[in-house]
Amino acid sequence: MGSVLSKILKHGRTVEVLKTLQIEPKKRQELEEVLSITTSHLSQILKRLEQQHLVKREGDTVHISPKGEILLRAYCVNQRFSKFLQNFGDFINDFDISDIPDWLISRLYELDSIDVVETQSDFLEPHNEFFSVLDQTVEIRGYTPVFFREHVDFFLKIAEEGVEMEIIVSEEIFRKILNEFPGEIQRGISLNNVGFYVSKRKFKFAFIVTESILSISFYLRTGVFDYKRDFLCRGSDAVRWGNDLFEYVRRGSEPIDRQKLKELLRNQ
Repeated sequence: MGSVLSKILKHGRTVEVLKTLQIEPKKRQELEEVLSITTSHLSQILKRLEQQHLVKREGDTVHISPKGEILLRAYCVNQRFSKFLQNFGDFINDFDISDIPDWLISRLYELDSIDVVETQSDFLEPHNEFFSVLDQTVEIRGYTPVFFREHVDFFLKIAEEGVEMEIIVSEEIFRKILNEFPGEIQRGISLNNVGFYVSKRKFKFAFIVTESILSISFYLRTGVFDYKRDFLCRGSDAVRWGNDLFEYVRRGSEPIDRQKLKELLRNQ
Protein backbone atom coordinates (compact mmCIF):
# COMPACT_ATOMS: atom_id res chain seq x y z
CA MET A 1 0.00 0.00 0.00
CA GLY A 2 3.06 2.18 0.26
CA SER A 3 3.97 5.62 1.47
CA VAL A 4 1.18 7.39 -0.47
CA LEU A 5 -1.47 5.68 1.62
CA SER A 6 0.52 6.30 4.80
CA LYS A 7 0.40 9.99 3.99
CA ILE A 8 -3.34 9.80 3.42
CA LEU A 9 -4.01 8.12 6.77
CA LYS A 10 -1.90 10.54 8.77
CA HIS A 11 -4.80 12.99 8.42
CA GLY A 12 -7.20 12.37 11.30
CA ARG A 13 -10.29 13.41 9.34
CA THR A 14 -9.51 10.83 6.68
CA VAL A 15 -9.41 8.09 9.28
CA GLU A 16 -12.69 9.37 10.73
CA VAL A 17 -14.33 9.10 7.32
CA LEU A 18 -13.14 5.51 6.86
CA LYS A 19 -14.18 4.50 10.38
CA THR A 20 -17.64 5.98 9.84
CA LEU A 21 -18.05 4.15 6.55
CA GLN A 22 -16.79 0.93 8.11
CA ILE A 23 -19.88 0.95 10.33
CA GLU A 24 -22.22 1.42 7.37
CA PRO A 25 -22.37 3.22 3.99
CA LYS A 26 -23.54 6.82 4.17
CA LYS A 27 -24.70 9.55 1.86
CA ARG A 28 -22.41 12.54 1.51
CA GLN A 29 -24.78 14.78 3.42
CA GLU A 30 -24.93 12.24 6.27
CA LEU A 31 -21.13 12.18 6.43
CA GLU A 32 -21.03 15.96 6.64
CA GLU A 33 -23.52 15.94 9.52
CA VAL A 34 -22.01 13.03 11.44
CA LEU A 35 -18.46 14.35 11.18
CA SER A 36 -19.34 18.07 11.32
CA ILE A 37 -17.25 18.63 8.21
CA THR A 38 -17.70 21.14 5.39
CA THR A 39 -18.78 20.06 1.92
CA SER A 40 -15.52 21.24 0.35
CA HIS A 41 -13.33 19.48 2.94
CA LEU A 42 -15.26 16.22 2.56
CA SER A 43 -14.97 16.46 -1.23
CA GLN A 44 -11.17 16.72 -0.94
CA ILE A 45 -10.99 13.69 1.36
CA LEU A 46 -13.28 11.55 -0.80
CA LYS A 47 -11.33 12.48 -3.91
CA ARG A 48 -8.07 11.23 -2.35
CA LEU A 49 -9.72 8.07 -1.06
CA GLU A 50 -11.32 7.31 -4.43
CA GLN A 51 -8.00 7.82 -6.22
CA GLN A 52 -6.49 5.14 -4.00
CA HIS A 53 -9.58 2.88 -4.37
CA LEU A 54 -10.30 3.00 -0.64
CA VAL A 55 -13.92 4.06 -1.08
CA LYS A 56 -16.45 3.80 -3.88
CA ARG A 57 -19.62 5.72 -4.65
CA GLU A 58 -22.95 4.37 -5.74
CA GLY A 59 -25.00 7.41 -6.62
CA ASP A 60 -24.75 9.70 -3.62
CA THR A 61 -23.91 6.86 -1.21
CA VAL A 62 -20.29 6.25 -0.20
CA HIS A 63 -18.99 2.77 0.70
CA ILE A 64 -15.65 1.70 2.10
CA SER A 65 -13.89 -0.74 -0.25
CA PRO A 66 -12.26 -4.04 0.79
CA LYS A 67 -8.89 -2.35 0.29
CA GLY A 68 -10.03 0.48 2.55
CA GLU A 69 -11.17 -2.03 5.19
CA ILE A 70 -7.77 -3.73 5.24
CA LEU A 71 -5.88 -0.46 5.33
CA LEU A 72 -8.02 0.83 8.19
CA ARG A 73 -7.55 -2.38 10.18
CA ALA A 74 -3.78 -2.18 9.64
CA TYR A 75 -3.84 1.43 10.78
CA CYS A 76 -5.74 0.52 13.95
CA VAL A 77 -3.31 -2.32 14.72
CA ASN A 78 -0.41 0.08 14.28
CA GLN A 79 -2.04 2.53 16.70
CA ARG A 80 -2.49 -0.21 19.26
CA PHE A 81 1.13 -1.33 18.84
CA SER A 82 2.18 2.27 19.53
CA LYS A 83 0.09 2.29 22.71
CA PHE A 84 1.58 -1.05 23.82
CA LEU A 85 5.10 0.31 23.29
CA GLN A 86 4.25 3.45 25.24
CA ASN A 87 3.18 1.29 28.18
CA PHE A 88 5.79 -1.49 27.94
CA GLY A 89 8.58 -0.13 25.77
CA ASP A 90 10.78 0.99 28.66
CA PHE A 91 10.88 -2.61 29.94
CA ILE A 92 11.64 -4.45 26.69
CA ASN A 93 15.42 -4.15 27.07
CA ASP A 94 15.20 -5.49 30.64
CA PHE A 95 13.28 -8.70 30.00
CA ASP A 96 13.98 -11.89 28.07
CA ILE A 97 10.90 -12.42 25.91
CA SER A 98 12.59 -14.84 23.49
CA ASP A 99 10.35 -17.74 24.59
CA ILE A 100 7.21 -16.02 23.36
CA PRO A 101 6.55 -17.40 19.84
CA ASP A 102 6.70 -15.04 16.86
CA TRP A 103 2.99 -15.41 16.09
CA LEU A 104 2.19 -14.03 19.55
CA ILE A 105 4.88 -11.34 19.33
CA SER A 106 3.07 -10.12 16.21
CA ARG A 107 -0.09 -9.78 18.33
CA LEU A 108 1.41 -7.86 21.25
CA TYR A 109 -0.85 -4.97 20.30
CA GLU A 110 -3.63 -7.02 21.95
CA LEU A 111 -1.90 -6.19 25.27
CA ASP A 112 -2.17 -2.44 24.75
CA SER A 113 -3.95 -2.14 28.11
CA ILE A 114 -0.82 -3.41 29.92
CA ASP A 115 -0.06 -1.88 33.31
CA VAL A 116 2.93 -2.52 35.56
CA VAL A 117 2.33 -3.56 39.17
CA GLU A 118 5.43 -3.13 41.31
CA THR A 119 6.05 -4.18 44.90
CA GLN A 120 8.68 -3.24 47.44
CA SER A 121 7.86 -6.17 49.73
CA ASP A 122 9.99 -9.25 50.34
CA PHE A 123 10.84 -10.58 46.90
CA LEU A 124 9.93 -14.10 47.99
CA GLU A 125 6.37 -13.02 48.69
CA PRO A 126 3.80 -13.00 45.86
CA HIS A 127 2.20 -9.65 45.13
CA ASN A 128 -0.98 -8.81 47.00
CA GLU A 129 -2.37 -7.66 43.64
CA PHE A 130 -1.81 -11.19 42.35
CA PHE A 131 -4.27 -12.58 44.88
CA SER A 132 -6.72 -9.71 44.57
CA VAL A 133 -7.18 -10.15 40.79
CA LEU A 134 -7.95 -13.84 41.32
CA ASP A 135 -10.29 -13.36 44.26
CA GLN A 136 -13.54 -13.15 42.25
CA THR A 137 -12.62 -15.29 39.26
CA VAL A 138 -14.39 -18.45 38.10
CA GLU A 139 -11.73 -19.74 35.68
CA ILE A 140 -7.93 -19.82 35.91
CA ARG A 141 -5.28 -21.07 33.51
CA GLY A 142 -1.58 -20.49 33.88
CA TYR A 143 2.06 -21.55 33.85
CA THR A 144 4.86 -21.00 36.35
CA PRO A 145 8.56 -21.89 36.48
CA VAL A 146 8.88 -20.27 39.94
CA PHE A 147 7.63 -21.43 43.32
CA PHE A 148 5.67 -19.61 46.02
CA ARG A 149 4.62 -21.77 48.97
CA GLU A 150 1.66 -19.42 49.49
CA HIS A 151 0.34 -20.41 46.07
CA VAL A 152 -0.22 -24.03 47.09
CA ASP A 153 -2.80 -23.32 49.80
CA PHE A 154 -4.36 -20.46 47.84
CA PHE A 155 -4.94 -22.43 44.64
CA LEU A 156 -6.09 -25.52 46.53
CA LYS A 157 -8.61 -23.41 48.45
CA ILE A 158 -10.19 -21.81 45.40
CA ALA A 159 -10.12 -25.11 43.50
CA GLU A 160 -12.10 -26.74 46.30
CA GLU A 161 -14.52 -23.82 46.08
CA GLY A 162 -15.23 -24.84 42.47
CA VAL A 163 -13.03 -22.55 40.37
CA GLU A 164 -12.21 -24.17 37.02
CA MET A 165 -8.44 -24.47 36.93
CA GLU A 166 -5.67 -25.63 34.60
CA ILE A 167 -2.13 -25.18 35.86
CA ILE A 168 1.18 -25.99 34.17
CA VAL A 169 4.44 -26.01 36.12
CA SER A 170 8.04 -26.66 35.15
CA GLU A 171 9.61 -30.01 36.08
CA GLU A 172 11.66 -28.36 38.81
CA ILE A 173 8.60 -26.82 40.44
CA PHE A 174 6.67 -30.09 40.14
CA ARG A 175 9.43 -31.91 42.05
CA LYS A 176 9.27 -29.30 44.84
CA ILE A 177 5.49 -29.60 45.13
CA LEU A 178 5.69 -33.40 45.06
CA ASN A 179 8.31 -33.47 47.85
CA GLU A 180 6.89 -30.74 50.08
CA PHE A 181 3.13 -30.90 49.47
CA PRO A 182 2.21 -34.48 48.46
CA GLY A 183 -1.12 -34.39 50.31
CA GLU A 184 -2.16 -31.06 48.83
CA ILE A 185 -1.36 -32.07 45.26
CA GLN A 186 -3.31 -35.32 45.68
CA ARG A 187 -6.34 -33.36 46.92
CA GLY A 188 -6.09 -30.92 44.04
CA ILE A 189 -5.70 -33.47 41.27
CA SER A 190 -8.63 -35.49 42.64
CA LEU A 191 -10.97 -32.57 41.81
CA ASN A 192 -12.83 -32.77 38.50
CA ASN A 193 -12.43 -29.03 37.93
CA VAL A 194 -8.61 -29.18 38.08
CA GLY A 195 -6.20 -29.98 35.25
CA PHE A 196 -2.51 -30.24 36.15
CA TYR A 197 0.43 -30.48 33.74
CA VAL A 198 4.21 -30.55 33.80
CA SER A 199 6.04 -28.69 31.06
CA LYS A 200 9.00 -30.43 29.44
CA ARG A 201 10.51 -27.01 28.81
CA LYS A 202 11.25 -24.22 31.26
CA PHE A 203 9.88 -20.98 29.78
CA LYS A 204 11.19 -17.55 30.74
CA PHE A 205 7.82 -16.20 31.83
CA ALA A 206 5.02 -16.93 34.29
CA PHE A 207 1.38 -16.02 33.76
CA ILE A 208 -2.19 -16.45 34.89
CA VAL A 209 -5.19 -15.79 32.64
CA THR A 210 -8.75 -15.61 33.89
CA GLU A 211 -12.03 -14.79 32.15
CA SER A 212 -11.22 -11.07 32.39
CA ILE A 213 -7.51 -10.47 32.96
CA LEU A 214 -3.99 -11.61 32.07
CA SER A 215 -1.20 -11.31 34.65
CA ILE A 216 2.29 -12.01 33.29
CA SER A 217 5.85 -11.75 34.63
CA PHE A 218 9.22 -12.31 32.99
CA TYR A 219 12.82 -13.29 33.57
CA LEU A 220 15.35 -10.50 33.35
CA ARG A 221 18.02 -10.77 30.68
CA THR A 222 20.45 -11.57 33.51
CA GLY A 223 18.63 -14.90 33.94
CA VAL A 224 16.93 -13.93 37.22
CA PHE A 225 13.15 -13.97 37.54
CA ASP A 226 11.71 -10.52 38.23
CA TYR A 227 9.73 -10.98 41.45
CA LYS A 228 9.17 -7.25 41.77
CA ARG A 229 7.00 -6.60 38.72
CA ASP A 230 3.83 -8.11 37.30
CA PHE A 231 2.05 -6.82 34.21
CA LEU A 232 -1.74 -6.76 34.19
CA CYS A 233 -3.68 -6.68 30.91
CA ARG A 234 -7.45 -6.36 30.80
CA GLY A 235 -10.02 -6.97 28.08
CA SER A 236 -11.09 -9.75 25.73
CA ASP A 237 -8.08 -9.39 23.42
CA ALA A 238 -5.62 -9.77 26.31
CA VAL A 239 -7.55 -12.80 27.60
CA ARG A 240 -7.48 -14.41 24.14
CA TRP A 241 -3.72 -13.72 23.88
CA GLY A 242 -3.18 -15.32 27.31
CA ASN A 243 -5.26 -18.37 26.43
CA ASP A 244 -3.33 -18.83 23.20
CA LEU A 245 -0.06 -18.66 25.15
CA PHE A 246 -1.46 -21.28 27.54
CA GLU A 247 -2.33 -23.62 24.66
CA TYR A 248 1.16 -23.15 23.24
CA VAL A 249 2.78 -24.14 26.56
CA ARG A 250 0.35 -27.01 27.15
CA ARG A 251 1.19 -28.62 23.80
CA GLY A 252 4.63 -29.49 25.18
CA SER A 253 3.40 -30.58 28.62
CA GLU A 254 2.48 -33.88 30.24
CA PRO A 255 -0.88 -34.20 32.03
CA ILE A 256 -0.69 -35.52 35.59
CA ASP A 257 -3.78 -37.47 36.63
CA ARG A 258 -4.48 -39.41 39.83
CA GLN A 259 -2.97 -42.67 38.52
CA LYS A 260 0.17 -40.97 37.24
CA LEU A 261 0.59 -39.13 40.55
CA LYS A 262 0.24 -42.36 42.55
CA GLU A 263 3.01 -43.94 40.48
CA LEU A 264 5.29 -40.95 40.98
CA LEU A 265 4.70 -40.85 44.74
CA ARG A 266 5.30 -44.61 44.97
CA ASN A 267 8.63 -44.28 43.16
CA GLN A 268 9.95 -41.40 45.28
